[in-house]
Amino acid sequence: GKSDTPLGVFYAYSENGSTFQPRVAMPTKGPGSHAQIVSEDKAALVVAWDEVVGTERQVGLARLRGQEKGGSSIERLWSDHAVAGGWPVLTRAGNTTLVAWVSKTATSSEIVVAPLR
Repeated sequence: GKSDTPLGVFYAYSENGSTFQPRVAMPTKGPGSHAQIVSEDKAALVVAWDEVVGTERQVGLARLRGQEKGGSSIERLWSDHAVAGGWPVLTRAGNTTLVAWVSKTATSSEIVVAPLR
């Protein structure tokens, strides 16, 4: 359904696919879209999205960890610097989570791939 809130990226958990826990907002810095998710292990997920901050499209990333008493902790990754680009994708290669995105300049674009720590 429609929402009066700005575009956001949310996570909700379900054990059966028909009922869900309340949704939790990802720590976006602006309107978000194009979300991707990958499981790192039984207790951690990584979510990637693009967001518009000012007039620039940037990549946002967060790691969710399950808590023993329910709920999740959310840590925004790479929050110390802006990552210009969009349309992120996530995958696992062995024990490493990789994130890739499109980085554009006025004259070209390239696909950037980086490991998450």
